[in-house]
Amino acid sequence: MSVSRSTTGPDPGDDAGVAVSVVVPVHDAMPYLVGLLRSLAEQDLDADAYEVILVDDGSTDEGPRVLDAWAADRPQARVVHQENSGWPGAPRNRGLELARGRYVFFADADDELGPEALRRMVEFADEQGSDVLVPRSVGVGRFVPYLFRVTRVDADLERVFHTLTPQKLFRRSLLEREQIRFPEEKVRLEDGMMLARAYLLADRVSFLGGEVVYHLISRDDGQNISVQDFDPDGYTWSIGEVARLIRENDPDPGRADRVVLDLYRRTCLKFYQPARWSTMPRARREKFLAAHRRFMDVHIPPALEDQLAEPFRTRSRLVRAGDAAGLDLEARESRDRALVAALVASATWRRLGGLRLSVEVHGARAGDEHRPLHLVLRRRGGDVVETLDLGSPGRVERPEGRPCVSVFDVSVPTAALSAGAGTTLDLYIQVEGRRTGRAWRHRWCRCSRRPAPGTGSTAPCRTTSASSAAPADPGRGAGPRPSRYVGSMSDPTSLPNFPPPPQEHPLTGRVLDALQDLQMSPNLDKAGDVSFEVQNQKLFVKVIEGEQFDIMRVFGQWQIASSVPDEMLTRLNGCNDVTLGVNLVKAGIASGNLVLAVEQIIARAEQPKPKVQIATGLLLQALQLWHRNVVAKAQAEQGLEPELPEGAPEGTEVGPWLSVGPQGRSGGGQGTPGGGGVGEDTPDASGEGSPRDDA
Repeated sequence: MSVSRSTTGPDPGDDAGVAVSVVVPVHDAMPYLVGLLRSLAEQDLDADAYEVILVDDGSTDEGPRVLDAWAADRPQARVVHQENSGWPGAPRNRGLELARGRYVFFADADDELGPEALRRMVEFADEQGSDVLVPRSVGVGRFVPYLFRVTRVDADLERVFHTLTPQKLFRRSLLEREQIRFPEEKVRLEDGMMLARAYLLADRVSFLGGEVVYHLISRDDGQNISVQDFDPDGYTWSIGEVARLIRENDPDPGRADRVVLDLYRRTCLKFYQPARWSTMPRARREKFLAAHRRFMDVHIPPALEDQLAEPFRTRSRLVRAGDAAGLDLEARESRDRALVAALVASATWRRLGGLRLSVEVHGARAGDEHRPLHLVLRRRGGDVVETLDLGSPGRVERPEGRPCVSVFDVSVPTAALSAGAGTTLDLYIQVEGRRTGRAWRHRWCRCSRRPAPGTGSTAPCRTTSASSAAPADPGRGAGPRPSRYVGSMSDPTSLPNFPPPPQEHPLTGRVLDALQDLQMSPNLDKAGDVSFEVQNQKLFVKVIEGEQFDIMRVFGQWQIASSVPDEMLTRLNGCNDVTLGVNLVKAGIASGNLVLAVEQIIARAEQPKPKVQIATGLLLQALQLWHRNVVAKAQAEQGLEPELPEGAPEGTEVGPWLSVGPQGRSGGGQGTPGGGGVGEDTPDASGEGSPRDDA
């Protein structure tokens, strides 16, 4: 092994009061490595309180040069160059050998840390005596399991085992005392094997909530290890190793059984989900079945298997029996059972009045029988006008690997259309479910249009009620779906007999669909703006059309509560703090109301859902920031004891207005922009925290 160390790095034998060592294995991580290094440089922890150990595992890109240049003027950084080991375990262990901190944090070279990450983790672990601290993390283009809503000093281990990635803070004395290391062989879940021992041998495992600490980023080049192809035998062996370590180290056998069973459900049975199993090559199916049966023989006795909920219990029993045909049938029935989508294949006005529809329903079957289906006509934002029984389908198609498609012909009577005159009628498919008490449980799906020729997209069924005397009168677009909507919608491209109305921009329909997917109860007003609700706050979306692209403005207005200081300069200073601190949010006072807005560029073919989520989270955060800054800073200016948020750390200070005070420390996080705010956990779009009803 060829090893060299940057000449600027400190002597590894000198601990010099280092609080935390950040260990980063690096292999061909450019350009993502630059983002990680930037996030490490922006930490608000004192530079002499943390060190960064960067282990270059034989990179062939520009990474080694970037590492050396970055470490050259940073005394707390060390770079180790070694021959490629082929897997992250060896470079992580090498970094751990060199670590001098009380704590060790393992980061990946293609991820990023929040600016307050190291300080918050160290302060919490010191205060609470945590041996392992799981930080709140989010995925950027990749899945990250949701663990807890708020901080947990003693986290539930059964829940904690849902995360087996290494981005945790470890007390180094625990790792040394128990000789906890990463396997260095090229095996899957090597981090899970290390985490299993650490979780169970720690005296205290905690979860740090609040602001996001760590961002796990999906690479565009597909080089994240977690998304690379793997061998079913090796992968299942690794799951077995994790299960073995859990049972060997957990003093509670009952809990160990539950953790292993959940691990089996999440990591093994996921391959028998209908969409995955149906598209898997036959040879790979056979490998998974054989490997999982061996795993079950050792780790999942039938009595433990019986504790699984459906449909996992049925699938597990089929796996135990090696019944591939039974899994095929179960996958088919599962795909067909759910109401996936509803499409209007054709729509024609009838000569004697009314509307003739050909409707495709994807799914909603139980075996060979179709579940009771109804076509529901509902006034937008209002009540149901008509419910029509679809009866039996004219034909049923069974495409390979996809839900069955049932085609129904149904006539909408003129009376139903006339009952909705002057309003927009939205069409839904309703599926009767099992009986609960006195009422049936229903599933809903809004009808969509088939793609127009050459478009390749699916569009809403759009029609305004019309009398038989005026069948050519085209209609408006579909509106919000009920909260139990199942399925997806896309750009409202329409067939010629149902053109979209000139006053509705196509982006508005996509915004409606995105908000309904997010269960934010959208409505369309007469001006063409969309209103919706999130965390008991009413927000709005306005679409502004451009020549090359469109602008989506998400905004809210709040009547200012009487408890807020009424001096206009104080309120405007609060707006200035929001605009400077949450850069994408504009803030102002209009007619005594607080107005917050976020504007985003939307490409013509772009789906707005991710940007709607971002804008919503920023607005709710800005609302909290404005309120607490205006109240606390006004009190501080008057020489009064400022009202700090509940749970604010001891010693929290109220900084000056950003418009008049000096710049705060660099790296101030959300809620403390530029160091001029008042620290507090703020709500985000996932629902953590709850905003005020007024500003």
